[in-house]
Amino acid sequence: MYPIVEIYWYTLYLHWLWIVLATCVFLFWIYRYSKKFNLRFPYFFSFLSFFIIVPYFLWRYFYDLIEYKFYFPVDIFQLLSPYNYRFSFIWVSGWLLFMVFIFLLSLQYIQERKKWFDIFFLSITLSMVVIWPFLLLWDIFYWNVTNSIFWITPLTANTQIPYTKPIWPVGIFVSILWLALHIFAKILLAFLKKPWITLYLLPFLFLWFAYIFTFQHYPKHFLFWIDVKIFYSVFAAFFATIVFYFVLRKKEN
Repeated sequence: MYPIVEIYWYTLYLHWLWIVLATCVFLFWIYRYSKKFNLRFPYFFSFLSFFIIVPYFLWRYFYDLIEYKFYFPVDIFQLLSPYNYRFSFIWVSGWLLFMVFIFLLSLQYIQERKKWFDIFFLSITLSMVVIWPFLLLWDIFYWNVTNSIFWITPLTANTQIPYTKPIWPVGIFVSILWLALHIFAKILLAFLKKPWITLYLLPFLFLWFAYIFTFQHYPKHFLFWIDVKIFYSVFAAFFATIVFYFVLRKKEN
């Protein structure tokens, strides 16, 4: 399972560290790029509570609804508490995409929407780069045993992976791919000097998510013999791109 650290009486699950770190990196670059593109960061900051809280509560409610038939909260603290919160890539990323969509629609000027989309894309790719040490620690991802020169051994003994065998470090390579995508996006923006060019790179984000999920070794849930998360990632790669295209293509009034 997830590696843990015991601090006195408290058990710290290391996957929370990545969530906090990635969020901090995302907010830092949102702030930096909004200043660089001469956009109003306070406007996004005022939207931040909806951006983060809405996906959290909606997924928490739907999880309880599906798992426990929890139609109405009998205890408000149960709904607020992150205890036993089940993160789902499909629901959380789906709600975040929806909130980005709502945020862009709330902007009056199309040029602002296009610039903000670039800001979101650049910030998200950088926040993903920090995932690699946590993918190295997680044992929910399948590690192919390898004889190549690119290998490591698991970084923790608290794992179901054979501890002494050389394995392929998928987390490092995926983070490098996200960093390469970020650099490529910046080069395109520098040469073309047009906003929202990153829209055409959006499918790569979700396709690389699908790539990551092929390494999971826990029992898969199938949908027409295709893993649900992989199916969702491929579907979102193109559906989200089409939706955002129509949001951003409208001519300036």
